[in-house]
Amino acid sequence: MKHNFLLNNETAKKLYQDIKDLPIIDCHCHLDIHEILENKPYENITKLWLYADHYKWRLMRTYGIEEHYITGDASDYEKFEKYIQALSYAIGSPLYHWSKMELSKYFDVDDEILPQNAADIYEKANQTIRQKELTPSKILEISNVERVCIIEDAQKADLSEYDEVKNLGLKTSISPVFRLDKLLLKSEIELKEIVPKYIERFIAVDCNSADIGIEFIGQDDNSTIEKISYLLNECYKNNFSVQLHFGAMRNNNKKMYELIGVDKGYDSISEQPYLTALVKIFNKVSQLGKTVIFNLNPSDNAKVVTFASNYVGDGIKGKVQLGTSWWFNDNKDGILEFFKTLSNHSLLCASIGMLTDSRSIISYVRHDYFRRLLCNYIGEISEKGEFTKEYEILNKIASDIAYYNVKNFI
Repeated sequence: MKHNFLLNNETAKKLYQDIKDLPIIDCHCHLDIHEILENKPYENITKLWLYADHYKWRLMRTYGIEEHYITGDASDYEKFEKYIQALSYAIGSPLYHWSKMELSKYFDVDDEILPQNAADIYEKANQTIRQKELTPSKILEISNVERVCIIEDAQKADLSEYDEVKNLGLKTSISPVFRLDKLLLKSEIELKEIVPKYIERFIAVDCNSADIGIEFIGQDDNSTIEKISYLLNECYKNNFSVQLHFGAMRNNNKKMYELIGVDKGYDSISEQPYLTALVKIFNKVSQLGKTVIFNLNPSDNAKVVTFASNYVGDGIKGKVQLGTSWWFNDNKDGILEFFKTLSNHSLLCASIGMLTDSRSIISYVRHDYFRRLLCNYIGEISEKGEFTKEYEILNKIASDIAYYNVKNFI
């Protein structure tokens, strides 16, 4: 990967050198705690690269590759070869950027991504896996990850693996995030009986963050409004920061859902509303705490930022804020639009920055991608004379967004 990739001005290059090695705090991901605990070396690049990444599966399907080579029983090399074939023509795609960065960082491969190079790339990458003995813990170390927060259903019966993983002596701390979605299927009476016990179990394994992922909330859906208000009250009472994810229309292809299940790349952006109901919820909460609102529909960015700004204060930097470009917005244009919207309507320097929201343990290059774009954005504005050239200020803005804000927030 080109050293100055995405860094198109001198200020950006200097800023990037100063922040690129800051630790990563991944406040929302879907890694497998069992896989981390087992800590086994990976067999080959396909298992690391393709087995859990539905972003890549969607690309392959769109290129016309049969499901047999994606989630089917084709050999690992055949799946890898087909992905390289599709990726070779993915001009402008963030997947091309991420894949190049992953190959370089984790597998020491800087070959051009071309169909005719697939076999060489596969062999070089697998040789590196064997030489480095790449395990989950090794990858987290290479990635300089300080903390991983893994989404876990609130009703998960066994959280003991989070205690057990501490015995591995990892430099990375691993903790769960209290996921509340499925609790909304219960009655308010049931919630008041079980939620305090669930929270107590999660706190015991160092959880201090909660998450709700929901497509929308109807403004007249009083039952859901009451239940979410109660859940948020309980979270804030226990000093949890809260993440709210809105706008994902999931499992649209019912035929494929029945065939291969959930989280296989058949989701899209919803157009359903939620902010009017969220006003009612926030005004019912007795003491609103640290909250990040992630929206999947990019046309809602300004709406969410201006909404969040109604609830800031209490001496907390960015107390309620728009979350970084999520899922389908996690690309160059989406990230830059995120920077611009926060700059125009709120305060970019208060952002808690990037997260992976990924099931793939080598997705941490997305933090590097984000940091490069951030440095370039700051440098460009400064060099145009639209902001100060005082480097100490620029460096603090970049460092805070990359690391320090999320450390203090989460």
